[in-house]
Amino acid sequence: MRLFRCPFLSSVLVTSVLVAAGCSSGDRPPATPAISYYGCDTASGGSFGLAVAARPDEVAITLPARFGGDEVTLSQVPSDSGSRFEADGVLFWTAGDRTRFDINGITYTCTERPSGEGPMTETMDGPFRAVGQEPGWTLEIVPGTHLHLVHSYGEAQ
Repeated sequence: MRLFRCPFLSSVLVTSVLVAAGCSSGDRPPATPAISYYGCDTASGGSFGLAVAARPDEVAITLPARFGGDEVTLSQVPSDSGSRFEADGVLFWTAGDRTRFDINGITYTCTERPSGEGPMTETMDGPFRAVGQEPGWTLEIVPGTHLHLVHSYGEAQ
């Protein structure tokens, strides 16, 4: 019996086996979460948006400025219907086309925005007053009613 020696083929075979072994390992990077955007209504007629990143068994919600602007991660909990996520007094629950968001003891009704619309800007739901100096000015905004600006130390409106 005659054996042929071919160092090149041996090294190709060894390299192929090592690459295949590395590719078949279970250490894969986590999938990029799907992000959905929701518009939520307030009792006083304002609205705000939520960005919700769905991950396995949890969601990460980017809160609007009115709630601190942080990201909170909520874990999935048992639910009679839909998907329910909770953590530290914050609840996000969705079933079909109904979505509920609870924070700071207040419940908001939310609607998923169509794909591609992106995040929603926040609208005011109450009077806003600002004061500045050098030169002095004041601004008052009452949604749906009026906007009043006084500037130059009260000499102009």
